[in-house]
Amino acid sequence: LLSVGSFMFIAVVILAVLKSFALMLVGMGCILLSFVESWYFYHVVFGWQRMTLLNLIALFLGTGIAVDDLLVFQELFNRKECVETVPARKRFVQAYKEAAVAMLVTTATTVASFFSLSLSSLPVLRCFGCFMGTVVFMNYANVMVLFAGASLLVGVLRERAAQRGVDLPAKATRRHSCGCRAIASCKRRVSATSCK
Repeated sequence: LLSVGSFMFIAVVILAVLKSFALMLVGMGCILLSFVESWYFYHVVFGWQRMTLLNLIALFLGTGIAVDDLLVFQELFNRKECVETVPARKRFVQAYKEAAVAMLVTTATTVASFFSLSLSSLPVLRCFGCFMGTVVFMNYANVMVLFAGASLLVGVLRERAAQRGVDLPAKATRRHSCGCRAIASCKRRVSATSCK
């Protein structure tokens, strides 16, 4: 119950920071997907048959690490000095290069520290280390593939919407009787006298 509450709280925070419902959904989906993928590796590949109570801590730790990765990528993608002047695709390439390196370094050290627990003599710690290391690695992969792609898509769509709004003529603030806003592009050939 606490994990559901914290997950909802984190979703609201991500929505407030990213200002995009679609990116919030993709980000939260990446987090959930990393747990599902990790469970698969934990159970099928590593051969662990039971989930320990300590592994439930991974819900909180993994979510925190995932949110950090999401926000790092989005911050690099939406630099204030670049948003207005640089096209979304160019910003994406630069952000992807920087975020991939920065997050890879932190992910590699975190994964190595968790997988080092697999050398422990306590089975509970071995289980936790394998599971948590996999969660962190899968989160990195999901953010760099799924969330990065969604960020690019949202960025391009926002850019196109802004271009459409800027390209409207100044006279387009008035409506024709047919309901369109741009006098020059009216499809119904309304006469100039019928515009109000």
